[in-house]
Amino acid sequence: MKLLAPASSIKSIQRGIFSSDIAANGSINVNISPVDLSKAKLIVNGGIRYNQGDSIPMAELSSSTNIKIYNNSNGGQYTHQMYWEVIEYV
Repeated sequence: MKLLAPASSIKSIQRGIFSSDIAANGSINVNISPVDLSKAKLIVNGGIRYNQGDSIPMAELSSSTNIKIYNNSNGGQYTHQMYWEVIEYV
C-alpha cells in the first residue's frame, strides 16, 4: 500500500519587506504577481515607524497585483517597515 502525501490547499505564497517613507495621509503601492482576490489573503507583520508622532500603518490587497500601504497620520511623513505575505489558495 502506497501512502500519498496530503494535497496542499495553497496555490502560491508571496513574501516581502516594505520599508519606505510615506507622506501624511498618503499611500504607496507594492506590486505582486497576479492572484485571484477571491482566493487570496494578505498578512502583515510589523508596522514599525521611525519618526515621532502618531501613525498606524495599514495595508490592503487593493487589486490582483497590488498591495496598498497607507500612512493614516495627518501629522507628517513617517518611515514604516512591514513584513507582508500574500497567500493564494486553490
